[in-house]
Amino acid sequence: MAKVKIAVIVGSNRRGSVNGKRAQALARLGENRLAFKFVLIGDLPLYNQDLEGELPKSVVRFKSEIATADALLFVTPEHNRSIPALLKNAIDWGARPYGQNSWSGKPAAITGTSPGAIGAVHSCTCDRFWEAWVCSSWVGKPTSPLSPAWWIRMG
Repeated sequence: MAKVKIAVIVGSNRRGSVNGKRAQALARLGENRLAFKFVLIGDLPLYNQDLEGELPKSVVRFKSEIATADALLFVTPEHNRSIPALLKNAIDWGARPYGQNSWSGKPAAITGTSPGAIGAVHSCTCDRFWEAWVCSSWVGKPTSPLSPAWWIRMG
């Protein structure tokens, strides 16, 4: 039986990112039953509707990797009580051009952590944002934002 293909989108491009490490750990935990593909988003240009006529190569690659996935896993920090600009940019490209939403209909989950007592609770629980823009069916509510102390303990 073929493994379910999971596209993993990490909302941080920082070297040594805790969320990148978390994504790798989650992939190791599920590697016997799932096939994880880490989808890079750091090379995407800032979203600009003027570029939709001839999509940049990085956007074509990104949308193709999302399209071939059976499901999505977002692993993200929180920036100023929301998702990072890097991830918002990827979400915009995935939803565009009009009528070509790469996210549509794919089951999705979100998790993350950030420094501070409440971790990434705001970026992981922006339900209206996620449901409006990504338009996926969400697996497992509530989501899983971890505080750094919990992350260190599971380590």
